[in-house]
Amino acid sequence: MSITSIYEASRRSLTNQQSAINVTAQNITNANNENYSRRKINFTFSSKGLGGQDVERVHDKFLENQIRTENQEFGRADVQKSLFKNVEIYFGEPGDGSLTNVMQKFWNSWEELSNDPESEIQRLLVSNSGKNLTDTFNKISNSMESLSNETISMAQDKIIKINGIVEQLGTLQRTVNRSSDIMDTEDKLIDELSKLINLQIREDENGRKTIRSGGYSLVNGTDTTTFKVDSQQTDGLPTIVIKTERDDIVNINSGELGGILEFNNSYLKSYKSQLDSVASTIVSWVNTEHKTGYGINNITGKAFFDESSTSAKTMKLSDDILNNSSFIATSSAANTIGDGSIAQTIADLNTKLDSDTNKSIDDNYQILITSISTDGNREEFISSNQEKIVSQLRGQKASYSGVSLDEEMTNLLKFERAYQAAAKVAQTVDEIMKTILQMV
Repeated sequence: MSITSIYEASRRSLTNQQSAINVTAQNITNANNENYSRRKINFTFSSKGLGGQDVERVHDKFLENQIRTENQEFGRADVQKSLFKNVEIYFGEPGDGSLTNVMQKFWNSWEELSNDPESEIQRLLVSNSGKNLTDTFNKISNSMESLSNETISMAQDKIIKINGIVEQLGTLQRTVNRSSDIMDTEDKLIDELSKLINLQIREDENGRKTIRSGGYSLVNGTDTTTFKVDSQQTDGLPTIVIKTERDDIVNINSGELGGILEFNNSYLKSYKSQLDSVASTIVSWVNTEHKTGYGINNITGKAFFDESSTSAKTMKLSDDILNNSSFIATSSAANTIGDGSIAQTIADLNTKLDSDTNKSIDDNYQILITSISTDGNREEFISSNQEKIVSQLRGQKASYSGVSLDEEMTNLLKFERAYQAAAKVAQTVDEIMKTILQMV
């Protein structure tokens, strides 16, 4: 090998070792950056010695996809866990102000009136307990409507965040230089996106990604699509719908946004429907019996609840009962002031079984409360479990793609020694050439 060849090999070695030192230094600098993928330098060799070098971004696509899949379910359950706590607060079970307690006081007031149908005080107690009952139903219903409106606002906030991330990803996709730093930034954004929405990701040989959600492309090459929130008013609570810019409906079923949609469109609407059913049953059954009875003023045919009460929100006492307790029916016939049979019949409605469902009013309400508790506990369990899974997967990713300071310091010393050796070779060649020139 000629002196010139040796000198050139030394020069290449110096250049490559310097690159390796720079890569190692970059790894050490980002040791605490969880969104950084470790860089690994690979050297090539030829008959002339050390050739070029290639910097490889160390990452595991399969592991990253697992993290994003589990992260979607974590986001869905985690947001629902918080929303369920609000519902439980509204119902206040168990407690003095709970609907269970208020309903029991309502039935008890009729029981006490049946034992003393001539008492004006007992009639006032029935009227007051009826007013408390309607107020409690109204309050819970209004709170559920407020929570539904809050979920719409939450969905809009999530969409703003999603669209912002999509725009950033589109900008990165349009960059010509697909550097490791660009890909790290993309992965960080996609991880954030995976907690917000269900994703399907495809990556080509150049590392460019196609990201779809709910049957539509969010990012496709350099093209991006943004979503929007549409709330459709139906019976009961509004339904939240996610649409594309072209008004196509998008099927969002996971991530925080999916959790919000499922909570409002499924859980909350179901609870509201069950609550309305309990309220309308009370109104119907009490009014049916009450209208057959006679008040202390011998007037019959009066409804106890306003007959326009068809839901928990609209439930209220009739104006007659609200303004004059003498209209409260207790007897089954006129001029039988001491007869409390109608009051007793109404008191017994609490345990009456529906002919269709074979369940009482109390049974149906307890089923509602149990459903809320069971659903909330399930989502809390899923959230806790998914958080652990995501944490474990991130730990695996860190052990593979993360930076080990001990390993990098060892590499740094190795590359520095190699650099010093290459420099020594160059220095020796230089001295040889000087000696030869002096001999000429």
